Parts: sequence; structure tokens; C-alpha cells
Amino acid sequence: MRSRRWSVWLLVGVLVALNPLWGASSRGRPLPSQALPETITVEGKKAYIVIFREPPLARYEGGIRGLAATSLRVAPQNRREGKLSLESPASANYLSYLEARQNVFVQRLRQRVPEAQWAYAYRIVLNGLAALIPEDHVEEVARWPEVARLAPIRANQLFAGPTAPAPLDVSNPLMGVPELWEAVGGPENAGRGLKIGIIDSGVDFSNPMFHDPTLVPPPGFPKGDLTLANSKVIVAKVIPSLQDLNNKNINPGHFTAQDLVGHGTHVAGVAAGNFVDLRDRPGARPVVLSGVAPKAFIGSYRVFAPNAATDNVVKAIEEAVADGMDVINISFGSVSLGPQEEPDPQVEAVENAVAAGVVVCVAAGNFGPDRATITSPGTAPSAITVGAVTNAHDGFTPGQLRVIQVTSPEPPAPGLRVVGVRANRFPESLVTPIVDADLLDNGRLDGGGYGCNTLPAALVRDRALLVQRGNCLILTKAFNAWMSGATALIIYNNQEAGDVIDAIPLAGQF
Repeated sequence: MRSRRWSVWLLVGVLVALNPLWGASSRGRPLPSQALPETITVEGKKAYIVIFREPPLARYEGGIRGLAATSLRVAPQNRREGKLSLESPASANYLSYLEARQNVFVQRLRQRVPEAQWAYAYRIVLNGLAALIPEDHVEEVARWPEVARLAPIRANQLFAGPTAPAPLDVSNPLMGVPELWEAVGGPENAGRGLKIGIIDSGVDFSNPMFHDPTLVPPPGFPKGDLTLANSKVIVAKVIPSLQDLNNKNINPGHFTAQDLVGHGTHVAGVAAGNFVDLRDRPGARPVVLSGVAPKAFIGSYRVFAPNAATDNVVKAIEEAVADGMDVINISFGSVSLGPQEEPDPQVEAVENAVAAGVVVCVAAGNFGPDRATITSPGTAPSAITVGAVTNAHDGFTPGQLRVIQVTSPEPPAPGLRVVGVRANRFPESLVTPIVDADLLDNGRLDGGGYGCNTLPAALVRDRALLVQRGNCLILTKAFNAWMSGATALIIYNNQEAGDVIDAIPLAGQF
């Protein structure tokens, strides 16, 4: 029971840390409310997941003669180690039934549409097949009686930042992880026995965070590419998309469980990286790094190999459930389907993984705090979907606010407090002219000096910009000042709680 409680606490912490790994600001990218990505097409064939009418293993509640219910909701005894059992007689019988039904469909597809191709079969979190269907046969296949619908296969996006992710020496304290470690008897027990599935770009198995000779893999592990797996990373699998499997121009070197991008490695390190002491390493920052659960096992499922799409993401979720992962983490996504669209297979797969007893965490996305900006499968109701938090590597956190000493041209009036922060790369002291946004445009351009619009760079560049609080987000004011070339931003306010401001995650020295 303690292991399960720890997994929930772990994941809340992990996702808080993982979401920023999607990359930098989404400035210039379309919001998810805009057009959906096109259905993937390969040589005139449309990519679909053929969803069948019978429920998958995780949702089957009985009703077919001779086949007992398997869903934990109505058959709670059908579990093993707290999760849906795949080996019980009821599960084995129903999986065999679904396989037979899918084989009948494949035979019909081969006879009636010989140009069609198929790859992945799903039976645990979905009941379906990933297939390439010629465009002139799509409507025909959709009308077959065993077919519930054809779900388009669309691309997922891995948003990589322009620079390497910041080191992991401030995230754990920011999230209160040391207190959680204390509650479980110290970091040497943090995550012990827990299996965390990372669906991403793979893991760099040479990284010392993914080696721990004190761990002993559970029975049946490691799995996948045994040349890459070890006592810490107990699953090393690559699951290419249907699109990539049929692309003759893809470099075969992409079909490896090894991370060739870096995103998945950082995600896995945040979640469960082992302790690495850099204090005596030449040229390194003198810190000790670790993930939230340094004693947890890692299951790596590489889907960006190099492209991830609906089909292989759902397959990776199914594989992680089948491998007995306690936790699945997904730190990427795709444009969410609106209520007018058909159900999203990625969301369905997450919902059914949770129904199978697995905790699933998903990053909310990179599209900001506005409504309708969470990406799929973060929209799954049963997922733990968490947004970003700013830490000291991004400039400052609200807890770092300090009173700024203004020395000239003359000290401020008695009782006046000027609070602010200094970004990591900002000089200790600053001598700069100050320009008042209100006086600068006399209310014509910005409507009162709020800084909610950009101002003439020729008048703002290399000056500290003074703006009034209100009318727009502080981040918007900071961004506009930055775009106008300001050296610093000063926000004045005469209301209560004026010393509480938001963190402003802008790059550089601003």
C-alpha cells in the first residue's frame, strides 16, 4: 500500500517537473484550437486505427457466452499486484477471443482490399488494428459490421527547446521532494520496487543516472533490447510508427531504443534518475543530482523513432500496461480533438490504462494558460495532467523576491518598498536610464502606460521601462518590454498585495 501511495505523490511531482521539458515558449506556434493535423497518408493510403465494436480487455464487463468479465470495475478479483491481470483464465480467454475476431477481419481485408496494410494489434487498452487503407476503400471498410469507426492516425509533436535542459539540482527542493523522501525513510527508499514507463524518445543508456548495481530486476525482466537494458532500465523497446515502418527513406539507425534526441533521457532522469555526484568533477557545477524516485525501475518505450503518431503511442501504452508498469509518463502530445470530433484513441488508451490500475501522468502542453490549450492525451479525465512551474534556472521563483535598493538619483520616499528579482545572468548592479511608458506615448500607443503593447524600440532600447500594473499579464508586459529592447522592466502599483508578482520565464539577461 505504501508503494501505491508513493506512486501518486511521485507522479504529481514528476509532471510538475516534466512539463517544461516540452521546450521553450510556444510563441509563433498555432494554438490547439486551430486546425487539426492531417490524417497521415502513405503512398495514397490513409492511416487509421480500425476500432472494433467489442470492448478491450480493460473494459470488458461480460455478456458474451462463455467469457467471464475482465474489467476491474465488475471483476475486482481479476488483478495481480494491484493491476489488471493478463494471465488469469478470464483474461487469457477474452484476449484469445479478440485475437480470433481480429484475424477474421484481417482475412476479409486481405481478400477485399489487397492493397491495404496493417501493423499493430490492440487488445488491452483498445480493441483495434493500425492499418493503411487505400482512400477509395475507406468508406467501404468503415461500413463493415464489426467496425465501430476508423480513427485517423495523426502526428504527435515533441517540442524541443533551443538549449539543453537545465540541471536537476533545484527541481526536487522546489517540489518538496526531500520531505517525501523523509516520509518513506530516506531517498534510498524513494520509488523502490516501482516501475515507471517513460513513453518518449528513448533513454541514453550510457548516462550514469540509469545505472544502479544495487537494484535487482523483478522476475521476467529485463525486456526488449537486452544489450541496452540493465538492472535500472528494465525495459528497452522501440515502437516505430506505421508511417516510419513504410518509409523507405528512413535511416534504419532510428529503429533503436537508444535516445537520439535527449528529451526522453531528461524526462527519465527527472522521474527516476539515480544519484550522480558532480562535486568533484572538473568543469561541472558542484551539485548532486537525482530524480524524484531514484530507486525506481525505468521502462523505456521509444516512440519518436523518429516520428510518433497515434498508432505507436497507443501501442506503447498497451506495451507498458502489458509489461506491468505501475506508472506511465507521457511528456508530449498532439492537438486535442474537440467535442464535435470522434473520440481520441490516445485519450481512450489512457483512460483504459487507468482502468487497468496504472497511474498515467501527462504534460499539459506548451500552449500557455488559456482555455482549450491542453494537448492530447492530457485531456483524458483520469490522467494526472500537470502544467509547468518556474524554477531558479528560468530566472527566479516568487520565493526569491527581494527588496531592491534604489540609490539614485535619490532614494524613494519613506515607507516605499521596491521589490523585484535579478535574473541568473543579470549584473549585480545596474545603472540605466528609466523611461515611463505613459509619458513615452502619452496614452496614444499603449493606452495609459500599462505595457500591454510593444513600444518604439528607438525610445525604449537600453533603458529600464516603467509601466503600470494591470490590464494584461505581467508576462505580457515583460515580453513587450523585451521585444522593444528594454534593459529591465519596472512595474509600479499602489494596491494591496503589490509585492506579489508572477515569475517571468524570459531567456537571456532580461
